[in-house]
Amino acid sequence: MLVSVGLWLACTMSGQDEDATRADAPRERRWRGDPKEVAWAWEASTGTVAVCPDGTGDARTLAEGLASVPEGGVLRLCGARFTEPLVVAGSVRVVGAPGTVIDALGAGSAVRVKPGGALSLRGVVVTGGSTDLGGGVTCEDGTLTLDDVVVAGNRAAAGGGVALTRCRFTVRGSRLEQNVADGAGDGGGLLARASEGVVEDSVLVANLAHRGGGLAVEGGGVTLRRVDVRANAASRFGGGAWLQGAVDVLATRFLDNDATWSGGGLYLEGGTGTVSGSTFQGNGTLEDGAGAMLWSGSATFVDNRFLDNVAEDDAGGLRLFESRAHVEGNVFDGNVALRGDGGAIKVSHAASTLTGNTYLDNTAGGSGGAVEIDDDSSSLDGERIVGNRAGGDGGGVHVHVPNWDVLLRRTWMAGNAADGCGGGFGAGPTPFTVALEGVRLEGNHAERGGGACWAGTGTRAGVTPATHVGVVEGALLVQNRAEEGGGAYVGGGSVLATHVSWIDNTAELGAVASLRMGGLLVSEAIVVGHRGSPWASTTRGTVQVDRSLGWENDAGVDDPLAQTGNIVAAPGFVASEVGDYALRGDSLARDAGAPACLDRDGSRCDLGWTGGAWGGLPW
Repeated sequence: MLVSVGLWLACTMSGQDEDATRADAPRERRWRGDPKEVAWAWEASTGTVAVCPDGTGDARTLAEGLASVPEGGVLRLCGARFTEPLVVAGSVRVVGAPGTVIDALGAGSAVRVKPGGALSLRGVVVTGGSTDLGGGVTCEDGTLTLDDVVVAGNRAAAGGGVALTRCRFTVRGSRLEQNVADGAGDGGGLLARASEGVVEDSVLVANLAHRGGGLAVEGGGVTLRRVDVRANAASRFGGGAWLQGAVDVLATRFLDNDATWSGGGLYLEGGTGTVSGSTFQGNGTLEDGAGAMLWSGSATFVDNRFLDNVAEDDAGGLRLFESRAHVEGNVFDGNVALRGDGGAIKVSHAASTLTGNTYLDNTAGGSGGAVEIDDDSSSLDGERIVGNRAGGDGGGVHVHVPNWDVLLRRTWMAGNAADGCGGGFGAGPTPFTVALEGVRLEGNHAERGGGACWAGTGTRAGVTPATHVGVVEGALLVQNRAEEGGGAYVGGGSVLATHVSWIDNTAELGAVASLRMGGLLVSEAIVVGHRGSPWASTTRGTVQVDRSLGWENDAGVDDPLAQTGNIVAAPGFVASEVGDYALRGDSLARDAGAPACLDRDGSRCDLGWTGGAWGGLPW
């Protein structure tokens, strides 16, 4: 798989990125000038030693040049192939003219910084290294800068391209390609252990390792900034990168990386840093988290894009496992969990916050077409969840056995579908309460519960089941459809729905709701436009409606809206034909709520989704 150094020179000195069709336009590489120009600029300065194998310089070999150059001086390399290692013990700058190659010929590291040494290397191709640690470049207890350097075709037991141990480092404008960490080794392109530094404006491509195909970080403090991590692979975790500790990932692209186990693009273990402004596209894994995975950490994900990643099991986009993460302003589009749950994201065993994210056209073979909440009490706020699909329950969002109450707030779920229960939202059996506040469920579809589904009351040792398995307030359920329960399905337990507008939902059984067991308590609602079947269908469940308005519904034998205290009248929407379900000033639903109930403007509550504490909030 390793290519010739001649090809490296042809491909890399131009500084071009062939990947011009991806979601991000390719960034112009920040090459820091022509090494030849830099070399000539320094030639006349004091402390500069020229090394040329043909005898035209001050020295013929790297060892001779290093012996001659003063501390802090400059070693200028002619454009030639050097087949000896560069071993630095003091402080030196090394600059290569175009065509400069340091080739270890398979005998140890090509470049080595000894403890206490400081090396700034520029304009050089480093290749042919083979050793236990750091095939191309190794730095231990020293300082290293790689600027406009190509590290290619090296291998080691760990750190195939570059290995840094307690090293202060900068990698800038460089390319690490087709390096290999053998066997169970970490960091195909780069391995940093207890080191401090930055990798920026660089490319890591086609490297291989056990963990961290492109790079691996074990402790320390590292920042990735404007890096392309592309087409790397790991036999375990982190096809693109495996990062442990305080690591920030900024404006970086993870493209077409693969991991056999988890974290196709990125695997964060115990991570506490920030991942921001980055793109995860086309990554894959045979298990979880094709785009990225956070395990037992507390990282923040802000303003990233997860596009077209594919996991064989759970979480096509982002997997959060036993982690308390903050996920905000990200876009999840076209991700797939083939056999598992959470097409875009799956959260398990610790509470995270998901805020202001957008989920489009994600797919799960199991449940949670976009989002799967698994055995934790995470919250969603201000989410847009559109056009996702699940082979199980919850086309948009699915909550599986929460370990405490779960909250979805100000979230819009539209055009999602599930083969099971809950086209927009679905909750499995739970002894806790799953609350929907200020949500909009529109045009979703499922076999049961086109808009929303509560499967029933679950049990957990030492936990007294909540009064209600579901609480819905200030919500709009419109044009959802199902075979059973167009608006909602309740398989058991009690669901309390206050200030909800149910509009034009359809089903063969229960256009508004179907209850297998349990109860649906509807208060201060608007129920309009349900035709073709009785709007409420019950097997062994009950529906109770209080202080609500109904219009143009097929009632069947028993009409809950016929109970005392309800209103039969047109709702007086502003413009329902264009989806504006606010109330006109002359609507009988205005100020018709309970006397003690107040809207956000201080007036008596309106009926339906515009009334109450969550009334009329934007999605």
